Amino acid sequence: MYSEALRAIASGSLCLRPDHFVWPRLLDAGEVPVTAEDALKLGRPTLILGDAGAGKTSLCRFLSCWSSEGFLGGRPGLPAAATVAATLLGECLRRCPGAPGAVEEAIHVAVGNTGSLVGMNSLRDCLHAGRLAILMDGMDELPGELRNHASDLVGDFASRYPQTRLLVTSRPTTGLPLAQGWIQLRLLGIDDSAVCAFCIVRRKPIIESD
Repeated sequence: MYSEALRAIASGSLCLRPDHFVWPRLLDAGEVPVTAEDALKLGRPTLILGDAGAGKTSLCRFLSCWSSEGFLGGRPGLPAAATVAATLLGECLRRCPGAPGAVEEAIHVAVGNTGSLVGMNSLRDCLHAGRLAILMDGMDELPGELRNHASDLVGDFASRYPQTRLLVTSRPTTGLPLAQGWIQLRLLGIDDSAVCAFCIVRRKPIIESD
């Protein structure tokens, strides 16, 4: 469902509303529910932990589409969001282990893969101005030493671009160190009652075949 919807959004043939999806459930350290929108509005670097299959990648894709200009006309108070696979950051680090700006390079490649032609200087300007949120997905998919290096670089990135909203997803077993000032949220799987409620409200497929 997500992939079909994303293709339709990209082609401009579908306009989606929030009730088209079952929203993920997030809890903060005090077990207080946090909405996906609020997670992007927190304004502080955020680590989202979730078990395999909980929907971490779907959350990133959803927030990326939902916050982008042209989707629901854009969201007030939300910048456009770009999803960057942590494995892409790992590839950048493998090519140039000691090179500074590996996170920016990975973001530049990820944005370029969407068909957007943005120069590196323009990208840095957007990051400094807080006009682009970064969703770094799947830090647990990097091997141990590379993951630790990548985590340090992401933490450094967060300190150099304090205006950029940064969300990082990972499984909870990887032991990623949290820098001071980071928020930690827990992503819960979608329960059966939410799925049933969604089906009752919608009653028909989001995308109808011809």
